[in-house]
Amino acid sequence: MDGIPLPPSIGLGGDPLESILGPFPCVRLRNLPHEATLEDVLLFFQGLVVLDVILQGNGEAFVIFANPMDYQMALQRYELICCVLLHHADVHES
Repeated sequence: MDGIPLPPSIGLGGDPLESILGPFPCVRLRNLPHEATLEDVLLFFQGLVVLDVILQGNGEAFVIFANPMDYQMALQRYELICCVLLHHADVHES
């Protein structure tokens, strides 16, 4: 009986589920204002399908998305806002 070939990352120390299903669609947000609310996070990711938000209360949150496309768009949105904030801080420090 022939088996189904395993993805290349299995046996190389990779996560077998990730090689089959793709990355887990969870974004970790850091340096949020401590008073950030669920509504703030949902508003930031408006237009994307969010399954769950876990606010840590220490300026950190985890946001789980419904699909890889929304996950990728969320990463791009978060990285863009981080770059804008860093640039804004650099301009004001000069």
